[in-house]
Amino acid sequence: YYTLMQRSTIPLCIVHPESSQDVSEAIKIISRHSCIFAIKSGGHAMFAGGSTAEGGIVLDLHLLNRLELSEDRETAYVGTGSRWGAVYEFLEPWNVTVVGGRVGDVGVGGFLLGGISVLTIKIGGISFISRRYGWGCDNVRNYEIVLANGTIAKVSYTSNPDLYFALRGGGKNFGIVTRFDLETHPTLSQWWGGFNFMILSPSSIQSSLYLTRTFAPTLTYILETISNFLAKIACKLGYCHANIYAVGTHTIHTSAVQNAPSFTKLVQDLQSKVLHSTLRMESPYGFTKEVDAHNPVGVRMTYNTATFKVNETFIRDVARIYVEEIEQVRHVKGLVSAITTQTLARDEIAQFGRNGGNAFGIKVEDGPLTILLASFGWADENDNEHIVRTAQNVIDRAVILGKEMGVHHPFIYQNYAAKSQDVFGGYSVGNQERLRRVQKEVDPEGVFSRLQPGYFTL
Repeated sequence: YYTLMQRSTIPLCIVHPESSQDVSEAIKIISRHSCIFAIKSGGHAMFAGGSTAEGGIVLDLHLLNRLELSEDRETAYVGTGSRWGAVYEFLEPWNVTVVGGRVGDVGVGGFLLGGISVLTIKIGGISFISRRYGWGCDNVRNYEIVLANGTIAKVSYTSNPDLYFALRGGGKNFGIVTRFDLETHPTLSQWWGGFNFMILSPSSIQSSLYLTRTFAPTLTYILETISNFLAKIACKLGYCHANIYAVGTHTIHTSAVQNAPSFTKLVQDLQSKVLHSTLRMESPYGFTKEVDAHNPVGVRMTYNTATFKVNETFIRDVARIYVEEIEQVRHVKGLVSAITTQTLARDEIAQFGRNGGNAFGIKVEDGPLTILLASFGWADENDNEHIVRTAQNVIDRAVILGKEMGVHHPFIYQNYAAKSQDVFGGYSVGNQERLRRVQKEVDPEGVFSRLQPGYFTL
């Protein structure tokens, strides 16, 4: 499991199915005896019980990891227990790719259905190529799914449009997907991009965010969010004893345009000094491995998220809120925190309407949007409550501000959501009603809502 909170939740039994039929038999037994259970694909849920069940049964799907490519190379058949890094490595020789996770260690099933979270990437699934092709769920041709009664079904837009719709944003509530048939897309063997990490002085932070008191984070506090090797670079550059603030960007140009003007302007606009840059030509799989290095497993981590219309003044004020909240917890051992924005452009939103549309209910005219993520990592279990509350404070204050400014959007990205957030409450009323209607049709006894308490329930 990715987080220590997940690892602390101990199931009574772990089942390792080797086929869809094994999953079918398992769910029949679980339903017959009303056993509490959880489904694990990659195990990247942030909170305790996300993909494990205290005293219950865990269906660990990691053995359902078969990978195949159709003869015409237009469809990849991907087992739900696969990891995205393995998928990209498998497809690389054919110069095709799929809309999948940006973190290679993330499991396929959780990413595409909702149930994982790391850096970047998930329900429905944001990808490096989402701007062009939409999210992961928008690129699934067919689902192989085990329903609550044990039936193994093939679900596509043509065979069952209602259930197909529900699986594109409805999370855990309809069955256990054992295989995804994913649309492939041609890709270059090399992309251009990488990370930039930049240093800002405390005075520039104070002036740009209109702070009334100086914020002076320590080097250790800041550079732990980057990684240990950056600390060595900082010392060589003379920053070892400086009070600094770091900003990071991750930019990928999938058409391999080196030093794209849009990237150059981004760096210039930050008016900062580049401490470390990894900009280069690299294979798509190579960029995934780089992101892996910035998401080590075995950590205490919490996420909280909300969505807003793009607005410069609002983002500046959110940065100020983040700084104010961080001041209250800077003393916490092993603190690793960040506030991240990810733009959801109109051309990306337009892809949501493919094959009848997904369940999110986001319209093109809503965009451009930004998905705001507050992520906090720490070392000591005794600080759990304090840090979780701080992450929640950042987002709660941002939502209040966003509503005041008229830029708040109700969508809550499930793979970044905290356990306390009402994910489906952010969907349109019509889509919520449709999801519940489909749920009653395929799971009338509520096996996946009643017996699987760990993740978000309709």
